Amino acid sequence: MTVYLDTSTLIKVFLAETGSAEVRQLLEEAIPRATSRITDVECHAAFARGRREGRLAQREVSEPTKDLDRRWVDLLVVELDAPLGDQATALGGYGRLPASSASRASPRASPRGHVPQRQ
Repeated sequence: MTVYLDTSTLIKVFLAETGSAEVRQLLEEAIPRATSRITDVECHAAFARGRREGRLAQREVSEPTKDLDRRWVDLLVVELDAPLGDQATALGGYGRLPASSASRASPRASPRGHVPQRQ
């Protein structure tokens, strides 16, 4: 089963937050791992915002940025295109982009890095 990691989940790998240990373990164990192209943009924006707002020192930005770039090649990246945007819009807009991307990555993908219960 493909595990889908949205921005709020993937960023936990790079910044210490509640749930970081679980996400790091999931990232190491789950294959394949998928995310959307927008996740890369949003993670880099979050690092920069943390620096601008003084919550992160320069080192706390440069190291996670390099680590994200290094790990990115191991992810199945769902590209943003018109059909994906249309699907997200039909489901309720931008906030539905992770679910739409997860469904494109695999019909059995699990959004937000969670593994669905077996039925």
